[in-house]
Amino acid sequence: MSFAPTKPSSNFAIGSSGKPRPPGPHLIEFGPDWRDNGIVDWYGPRPTKINTLQLRREKSEPWNHQYVVLIVTDDSILRLDRRPDENKPADTMAPTGTESKDSIANVNSLSDLDKTSYCLAELHCQGSDVDLSSIIKICFGIHIDDKAGRYTLLRFNCYFFAWTIFVVTARHAVPWDMHPFNSPWERLSRTLADALSTIYADAVINMIVDGAVIVVMLIQHKLKPQLSRAVSRRARLAWAMPQWLIRLALRLMIRRWWRTRMHTSLRHKLRESLLSALQPTLRSALADLRASTLRNILWKDDVGDAMRITTRRDVMASLQ
Repeated sequence: MSFAPTKPSSNFAIGSSGKPRPPGPHLIEFGPDWRDNGIVDWYGPRPTKINTLQLRREKSEPWNHQYVVLIVTDDSILRLDRRPDENKPADTMAPTGTESKDSIANVNSLSDLDKTSYCLAELHCQGSDVDLSSIIKICFGIHIDDKAGRYTLLRFNCYFFAWTIFVVTARHAVPWDMHPFNSPWERLSRTLADALSTIYADAVINMIVDGAVIVVMLIQHKLKPQLSRAVSRRARLAWAMPQWLIRLALRLMIRRWWRTRMHTSLRHKLRESLLSALQPTLRSALADLRASTLRNILWKDDVGDAMRITTRRDVMASLQ
């Protein structure tokens, strides 16, 4: 699931109506497009930029209803709620749920809300492009989902509605250009260098061992008559063994000798070379990813997929 950055033109679309805002909650209903919502006429020609977003919880037991409060730049306050169809309370327990009555309403002051609820979390949106159209798009995404668009008591309830709006808005407002990613990517480059240096060192040792075995076997084949007279009886018995067994024994002995003397130093040198190549590559890949892809991704799994695609491409290019 992606959440695209709000377009500047959407401010004008929401603030273009000249009709006064009627009192009372306004049901959030959509047509085929997110702009077909009726909120434009209800909201009127007011600022749409959001300064603060609050997640609030009512004090009344046992349900402790939760909702979202928006504080706009002109200090007007809006409240978004999700409630079930009060005429069909039993349907909220069914898997398909009941019709959801999502609404937006004007609030006189936060002090009025403080009498019956308290703030669970607060998000300051100054400096971001979060506005009322951002919230409407989130509501539209909820409404067009076959399951989330309906109210169920245990899952798609007021908590789901309020937390989804709050979390998606927070994700949208993250200033990725300022986020300190250097440390994780340095750890990633070290992890890659450790793994690749071990693989490369093993490959080099295996090549050396294979070459040494071939040379020894060629010598044994060419000089077998002379060796049979020059060496001891025990050595002649060894050379008389099947060639596959001689190759296996030589491979084990030479690999053990080379690994003991060369593997550690070879892996260390390979690791240093890989680090010098990987660190700038991964830092550059992060800059590209942060500047474009991450701003349009919400879910953690999607971030991982984007990171794998970008880093695989750039790392392979740097190692060629």
